[in-house]
Amino acid sequence: MRERTRSDEHQLALVLALKCYPKLDYFPKVDEVSETVVEHVRGALELAEGTGPHYESVNTAKLHPKMVRERQGISYDQERARRSPRRQSGWRRWRRTIRRT
Repeated sequence: MRERTRSDEHQLALVLALKCYPKLDYFPKVDEVSETVVEHVRGALELAEGTGPHYESVNTAKLHPKMVRERQGISYDQERARRSPRRQSGWRRWRRTIRRT
């Protein structure tokens, strides 16, 4: 897969997704991530002070979670999702159907 993290904002958003997903089990929106976490990651990446996580296109925002899941070795089990009860919310149902390789 071609990597599309050309700007500092995209790089920061991707690294935040890499760091937040294992802890939260979902991908928070970039504006939901604590400013303290953003500052810490920005400092670790040695980015400029005013750099914030931002996606210029919807496609990039959709690509980053896919890249993170691929990197973490997580796949979606469609058969298990079909058998799960419909009362569960979408993200909970999805979370319970992942497999770590």
